[in-house]
Amino acid sequence: MNKNIQFKLPRRPTGVPLNEFEQQLFEYLEVVFEENIESSDFGRQAADDAVQLIINFLEKRGLSGQAMQPLLKVQAALQDVANGILPELFDPASTTNAGPEGKSKWSRSSGAQLLKIYAAACMSALMKQSLKKMQAAERAARATQSWPTFSAGLIKANTIANWRDELMQSAKTDNDRKRYQYLVDNFSNGPRARESLAKILQKGPPLTGGVRRSMGDTET
Repeated sequence: MNKNIQFKLPRRPTGVPLNEFEQQLFEYLEVVFEENIESSDFGRQAADDAVQLIINFLEKRGLSGQAMQPLLKVQAALQDVANGILPELFDPASTTNAGPEGKSKWSRSSGAQLLKIYAAACMSALMKQSLKKMQAAERAARATQSWPTFSAGLIKANTIANWRDELMQSAKTDNDRKRYQYLVDNFSNGPRARESLAKILQKGPPLTGGVRRSMGDTET
């Protein structure tokens, strides 16, 4: 990002002086505007850059990653669009198409991939609690089937096991593999590990969207 652009955009007076981080955020957002003023992508790159700047600012100010999840979802959705994928976040029909009774199948979006990672991590964490592989897969499948999901159809034990195998076989430097391993560790180690795992099994990953199936309708 070019920091030498002369800023000419008007600013409203503030009640208190801007601190160092606020001043930097303002300046960088003005740079984003200047650098994208003649862009032909309808402002997509500018939006992506602006979201990243805000995330960086909030991180420096100490906001938790959990609280930044909505912004991180927007950022991931913008990247999906750049990759030619319509993310559920920007799909007007996602609320009716998603869920076990919906019409959508598994997409290639980052949101759908995240659900797979959570499901596989839950299975691995259950295995660390001494459940056998397919017992853990079946329990994870029953739980996952009740999550608000991005796809139609049933989620079976073999499906969860296959997702886990794919992640385990990927390179340790792969971002999805690292996220999977982080979740497994979080669900397995520490005084609140079992509580964290139970919460995810019951409610699903944060901000997944879709329509929840009642536990009485689950199948594996």
